[in-house]
Amino acid sequence: MNMRIGPWILCVLLICAAGCRQEVPATDSGELAAEAQNAAAPAVDKTVYLTFDDGPYPNTAELLDILKEYQVPAAFFVIVNKADYAADLYRRIVEEGHVLANHTASHDYKSVYEDTASLKREMETLESYVKDVSGCAVEKIFRFPGGSPNAVRHFGESIEEEMDSWGYRVLDWNCSGEDAVGKNISADTIYRNTVESAKGKDTVIVLLHSASYAPGTVEAMPRIIEYFQKNGYRFGSLTEEDAPQNWWALSH
Repeated sequence: MNMRIGPWILCVLLICAAGCRQEVPATDSGELAAEAQNAAAPAVDKTVYLTFDDGPYPNTAELLDILKEYQVPAAFFVIVNKADYAADLYRRIVEEGHVLANHTASHDYKSVYEDTASLKREMETLESYVKDVSGCAVEKIFRFPGGSPNAVRHFGESIEEEMDSWGYRVLDWNCSGEDAVGKNISADTIYRNTVESAKGKDTVIVLLHSASYAPGTVEAMPRIIEYFQKNGYRFGSLTEEDAPQNWWALSH
């Protein structure tokens, strides 16, 4: 039997078909391209290493409290401090998972940079003292007072090979809160200096100080830590295998 579809039935079918079609929102082609590019781009591995020079001092304990709260590691480049509280702080640095590193015994430029024999004596004195009073070993990680340019200026470029022959890694920095350029630098200034000097770097070694002349550093630390967290940085330890092995300022 032949069936003919009347005009009214055809209209109904067309209306139903139109109703089943889903609306696809218009998307800007540039937006789609940007999304595709972001999806294809590999994640950037960014690491920050927090380091503190010149301690231990009473505010070292406050810095350790903050690091413990945020569960992030750091390295403390220490000197000899014969105060009663210092031995406990040397121990606490190690017990709480941080790196105890060498910054010479006295931090006295005249003694440190007199000659290489005096430099080595300063380093070994610090190690012996810390071991005697705290039972802790100082890692063979070293930072020159004032940075390695001072060492090169006094001893020449051969000091790099000399340090290597003594078994030390030398770590300068590429980011600084500049908390030791004067007395009582404000927390806002320390934070701002740190952020500005970290911009554009995937590996960041931050120089700060755990010393009595830098009280603003304690106040700035939570903001500094949170800045790196929010910007996708991992907090690294200088004892990790993939940590910078030698970082001379003149080479970076």
